Amino acid sequence: VGKPTGPTCPRCSTPLKRNSVLCTSCGLNLSTGEQLQQHQSQSEFSFGNMYLDEAVSNMKRDDKMHESHEKSGLPWYVMGILLLVVALCGIGAVLIVDSQLMGPQDPNTLVGRIQQFKIPFMIGIIIACASMLLNLAAVILTLVHAFSRSVGQGLLVMFCPFYIFVYQIMHWEDLKGSFMSLVLASVLGGVAGGLVGSSLPPPSAMNSTPWAVPSQLG
Repeated sequence: VGKPTGPTCPRCSTPLKRNSVLCTSCGLNLSTGEQLQQHQSQSEFSFGNMYLDEAVSNMKRDDKMHESHEKSGLPWYVMGILLLVVALCGIGAVLIVDSQLMGPQDPNTLVGRIQQFKIPFMIGIIIACASMLLNLAAVILTLVHAFSRSVGQGLLVMFCPFYIFVYQIMHWEDLKGSFMSLVLASVLGGVAGGLVGSSLPPPSAMNSTPWAVPSQLG
């Protein structure tokens, strides 16, 4: 920053034209030394230098944008697991359409075995896998955070039931994504259990199926 060569405001160092009476930047009356009230309210937290004030304003704006971006985004592992679920659902849809149009494949092949499952059962298995991966990622991130603070906190999170939720709430700013991931994993696990359970036959039907009882026919 070079030293100004022309006249400047004694309060904010803004370059002025010669014979100026009022500083348009800070509102200082150069002849009387009075400060306009409007400029006082605008420069309440001013450094008295227009370049420093502009730098501080830009830094505050960047901090607000960064904070809003962090709050609105999902954790990277949640996005990855959601993409995996979408991919698996797409593969399952292709297999179902293939079985409807081209007929079922040989039961001895992998595709043929998959086509024998009911649709709710397949969806339930996919959601259950997503739930386990989401739960595992959230637990690992919480354990890393806890052990980085102290070994005692890490052991409590690892072995004490439900303490992981307490620890996440205590460090909400850092682990709010992990807390929401555990909640989402619990919900997905319940949905997966319901889908898988609804697609299975009742125990009485399972005991009476032909493949469960040896045939007595000659």
